[in-house]
Amino acid sequence: MPWPVSTAPRCSLLAFTNALGTMSKAAGLGGRSAAPCPATRPTSVTQLLLDLSLARLLLATLEVALGPITAALGPWRLACRLFLALRRLLLRSIGYLAAPAQHTALRQLGGGGLDVRRWHVAAAGLLAASAASSAAKFVRDMRDEAVQQKRRLSWKMANSRSYFDWAIQAAKLDALEGVDQAQRWAAETRLYDRRLLREKVAHLRKVRAGGSVADQMWALRADLLRNLGNITNSALHEHFPVIPEPIREYIEEVKAQLEEVTLSPDLPLEEKAAFLKETRHAFGRTALLLSGGGSLGAFHLGVVKALLEHQMLPRVLAGSSVGSIVCALVATRTDSELQEVLGGEALASFDLSFFSSATAPQLVGGLLAKGTAAEQDVLVKRLRHMLGDLTFMDAFHHTGRVLNVSVTCADGCEPPRLLNYLTAPHVVIWSAVACSAAFTGLFAPQELLTRNAAGQLVKFSCSEVQGGVGSGGGGSRRWRDGGLEEELSIRGLSEMFSANHFIVSQTSPHIVPFLNLKRRLGVAGAVAESEFRHRCRQLQEVLPPWVPSRWLKTFTQQWEGDVTIVLPNTFLQLWKAVVHPSNADLLRAVRQGELCTWAKLSAIQCNCGIEATLDACIQQVSTWERQERRREAGAALPLKSRIPSWMHLPTLGTSASQTSLEGFDNDG
Repeated sequence: MPWPVSTAPRCSLLAFTNALGTMSKAAGLGGRSAAPCPATRPTSVTQLLLDLSLARLLLATLEVALGPITAALGPWRLACRLFLALRRLLLRSIGYLAAPAQHTALRQLGGGGLDVRRWHVAAAGLLAASAASSAAKFVRDMRDEAVQQKRRLSWKMANSRSYFDWAIQAAKLDALEGVDQAQRWAAETRLYDRRLLREKVAHLRKVRAGGSVADQMWALRADLLRNLGNITNSALHEHFPVIPEPIREYIEEVKAQLEEVTLSPDLPLEEKAAFLKETRHAFGRTALLLSGGGSLGAFHLGVVKALLEHQMLPRVLAGSSVGSIVCALVATRTDSELQEVLGGEALASFDLSFFSSATAPQLVGGLLAKGTAAEQDVLVKRLRHMLGDLTFMDAFHHTGRVLNVSVTCADGCEPPRLLNYLTAPHVVIWSAVACSAAFTGLFAPQELLTRNAAGQLVKFSCSEVQGGVGSGGGGSRRWRDGGLEEELSIRGLSEMFSANHFIVSQTSPHIVPFLNLKRRLGVAGAVAESEFRHRCRQLQEVLPPWVPSRWLKTFTQQWEGDVTIVLPNTFLQLWKAVVHPSNADLLRAVRQGELCTWAKLSAIQCNCGIEATLDACIQQVSTWERQERRREAGAALPLKSRIPSWMHLPTLGTSASQTSLEGFDNDG
């Protein structure tokens, strides 16, 4: 008699294995399909065990084959579910806020003629809450003596007449805010290598105590870098008027040993000069870069004034648009002449009216009628009156400063060009500046003018220059604002003048808001800026050639330097970028430039202190060399006056025209 087996489990098992077989076939795994379960069908234990084994085999096969796929799709399924849930929530919220207000009084506003929605009520509530919070904070601050004291100190800082007064008020403000300087620098030690600096100072002092000048020279050249231990980190000196003690000790020790080598009687002048010039060439140079910004460029004058007062104005200057105007003004004047321009009554009467139209509506009308908002004749006349007919080489002979002007070709596909006394020695400065100021839509592109061998001003083309007359028939090229593609010529300055430290004054109205937002929001602002620039780069790559995309380069190029001085932006200031600044606006912008530079002056002094000492030592050795050659040549044979290479000019400090640099004076 066969063993009685219930038919219900048998039917369920066969249905289960049948489903598994169907699934396995669909997955390409094969398998046996089970017959449909009859109403009553006798079976045996052997058949039941066989079906169970087959089911287990199919389950194991499916688990091995589909397990990784299921595991990989799990997070995506979860993300899709979350996205759909958020989408439903957002749509419901929009629908709720778009519905009419339920309260009868709200629906009857304006005699029932106003369609009051729920989002109107929500917005009004947020505004009311914000106003109430601001009012409460104002009342609370009025009663808080500490807050009032901070405001008084901030006001004194903003109205300080010198950097010394500003630094005193800044230290008081830090003390009032409970900022302990020792704790601050201990917390910020991660920004620079304090241990390395301590070890380096100890080693230099040990070598100095040995008394060997040759060993001192060896130790200085072995590891004299501008960014040793990350001391040039801009975050290290953010709004802080004091240099950290380890960094200050290192700088002072290096400066003292450089002066000892210079004054040592045991070394020939040739060895001293070679050591100092090679050391400075390896150490690098500082360059000042001024951005564009229309009338906002008056801010650059304050930056230049503050740097000039503290003997920190670099020799290498570069600018585009209005930055090129300020750079040209500085590069064509000696320090004494520049102090007269930037001081007192002369500054108050300084004229920056480069636009033919004085108001924004007039500029818009000119743009719609002629394609350019302003006439270039007014710009050229003002620039020629300010700068004269000096060429880049003339300016270099007069002041020893290296002027660089960035321009972009308007009629071709040439890359941006950096004009200076090496690349365009005979180009007239006012012509180069007029081209650099020709922003698209504001001024029409213009041609460069150069002085030929006959002393005539001709177009910058090979046929006309070589022919010696201004009537050549060569093809001309027009140039426009270099800031459209390369506002900060960092790469060109690095290649030609060994510049490796850049002070940037940034006033471009499309860049200043990003930099100020990044400063206020910290990491979040930096991430937002990086994401925006990344998307602009992507657009540059994916847009077809027939779509004008060169304007995207204004957002993808480099905006900042090692020390960046940013204009504190307001909507009123940004609106004034294309109108004539009044005398009050000019003085206010210059004042802002001074204050913002004072906040960065500790970083500039830290990064340029050794460089300034190297310049002073080279000046001294050059003077001794010149005196020795005079004695050897005799008083009857005067030295020929010639301009030295930029490699033998000081980078910072007093202008070359006021010192006894080699080759500037013709002694008889």
